Amino acid sequence: MQKKVFSLLPQYKDHQTILQAKISLKHSDLMVCEIALRLNFQESTAFVRFFKNKPE
Repeated sequence: MQKKVFSLLPQYKDHQTILQAKISLKHSDLMVCEIALRLNFQESTAFVRFFKNKPE
C-alpha cells in the first residue's frame, strides 16, 4: 500500500501544478514566463512543454 501512495505523489504534484497554471493563465495578467517562474520552472519553454504533455 505504501508503495502505491508514493508512486501517486508525483502525479498529484503535477496535477496541482497544472491547476495553478490554469488558474494563473485565466485570472491574472501575468505573462507565461512569469507564471513559469512562480511555478518553479527555470525556463518558460520547460513550462510550456510540461503543460502540453499533461492530459487534463
